[in-house]
Amino acid sequence: ASKLERTSVLHWLVSAIIAGYALQLALGSQWLQREHLLDQRFALSIAGLEAGRFWTLFTHSFLHSPHFIFHGLVNVLALYFVGRELLPLVGARRFMGIYAVATAVGGLAWVAAHWKFGGGETLIGASAAVYALVVVFACFFPQQELRFWMFFVIPVTLKPRHIVYALAGFDI
Repeated sequence: ASKLERTSVLHWLVSAIIAGYALQLALGSQWLQREHLLDQRFALSIAGLEAGRFWTLFTHSFLHSPHFIFHGLVNVLALYFVGRELLPLVGARRFMGIYAVATAVGGLAWVAAHWKFGGGETLIGASAAVYALVVVFACFFPQQELRFWMFFVIPVTLKPRHIVYALAGFDI
């Protein structure tokens, strides 16, 4: 198989998110003065859906705020670490299905909450897809202990089911 065929869908997703972020930085630079070009075409918005840009239900997950790198970094790291465990279990097709459906459902939930008062707001980020993948991971490994260093200083051990509870509580 060629190198292209061996590249996993996980690497393609991570690369697409990083590429989207890099394009946002490049197009948002002061000398181009096109900060909102990608948002207008690929971020999810009420106006975009009303104009027929239904692809934004999926493409918003490849954009992240250039002004808040932490959000994109957390999404990419969580996607990578959870994805490398899930991909062999569920396969590439199901993995992409989970990602795509969660992205669209998260977008539709946002649209439902903002339809009447949405104004010019837009939705960007892969959080809905990453959350869904974390939930699937927790379904497979609810008791597995995950160890990491919070702020690179504090050792923390958590179980995936507790992470899902915390994410659910945070979202509510």
